[in-house]
Amino acid sequence: MLRLDGKVALVTGCGTVGEGWGNGKAISVLLARQGASIYGCDLNEEAAQATRKLIEAEGGVAQVQVCDVTRAAEVQALVQACIARFGRIDILINNVGRSEPGDPVTMDEEVWDEQMDVNLKSAFLACKHVLPVMERQGGGSVVNISSIAGLRYVGKPQVAYAASKAALTQMTQTTAVIYAARGVRLNSVAPGLMFTPLVKRLADKYAKGDFDGFVAHRHNQVPMGHMGDAWVLIGDAIDQYRFDRNPRNKGQPAEPLLSFPHGALVHFSVSNKVMAMVTRLDGPATVFLPFNLGDDGAAGNPVNAAGGHRTA
Repeated sequence: MLRLDGKVALVTGCGTVGEGWGNGKAISVLLARQGASIYGCDLNEEAAQATRKLIEAEGGVAQVQVCDVTRAAEVQALVQACIARFGRIDILINNVGRSEPGDPVTMDEEVWDEQMDVNLKSAFLACKHVLPVMERQGGGSVVNISSIAGLRYVGKPQVAYAASKAALTQMTQTTAVIYAARGVRLNSVAPGLMFTPLVKRLADKYAKGDFDGFVAHRHNQVPMGHMGDAWVLIGDAIDQYRFDRNPRNKGQPAEPLLSFPHGALVHFSVSNKVMAMVTRLDGPATVFLPFNLGDDGAAGNPVNAAGGHRTA
């Protein structure tokens, strides 16, 4: 198992909305279990403190604070506080995100701007202040949590969320090429449908509060018959960091033999070549070519289980 002893991870959105395991909480706890020191932030102090207590109860090291990552001054202060506490940042997880319904006609301009701020600007601001730290250290790893909604229509009218997540993936790819020679890697993980406490809020927004019906619909959209969970996502995020641990991969285009469950698509953004997207169905890695993803989207299926592919 990968060990992260001596490493420091900065995780945005480290709390969970409601009870259970959200992505940021699971990421923070499992990174700590692997030995990393965690510096987390969240808008909700109670949620952030709950994550800290979990980590410390297991013997890990964590510190958290409240931060609105859409505000430049607060993000700068967050990074400075992490450096003051731990002296370095080896891993940055940009995990903040939120979906609002609407298309260009029905969505208010203010909602569009807010979606861009939360889903895209937040990662931009974190990278702006963390990348110089990583460059001075001689390396680091940034993992941006994108979404399959940024790659294709997934059956919900969420035009701003989809656009912002697509932009996040492209920002990741472009910045990765720029910083590859400086020893800093950037990757984006694009999960499919996830079953986290946030689904309750989504049911209120998109299904008029019919939680059970909304959950059943999301399960049925996935070829395997069920959504992924937060522990699936953290496995993907750790695999992104693990690739950098192999000395032969330093400064090379990414060609890792990795696999990812539940239809989570990952862009290996260390080269300006065409990217492949990888998934795993508890078996051989399956490589989906970006130019041939199949036409299953018409049936409301957000996971690429059909179309041209080959197994590695």
